[in-house]
Amino acid sequence: MFTMEAQFNLLVRRRFLFLVKRKLPIEMNSCTSSGDSDAASTAAVETTLERLRGTRGALEELWSDRERRLELTLQLRHFERDALEVSKH
Repeated sequence: MFTMEAQFNLLVRRRFLFLVKRKLPIEMNSCTSSGDSDAASTAAVETTLERLRGTRGALEELWSDRERRLELTLQLRHFERDALEVSKH
């Protein structure tokens, strides 16, 4: 079973590969005709990395929210269990 950090890293890698596969060839092809393919490649990678930073921030927020919900659910379950034990006595 993966930890949350491992799952997060896997999602970030998949998203990065998806973005690179989808955007990089388009951006490189559009700039190779101008003869500045190295600069275009660098710009494409930097753009992709910036998108990934935004995606990572959103994913971290999502994970934080889900972790908070899970913790609250666990607290509720413990409260319910304790309440049942007290009511039985």
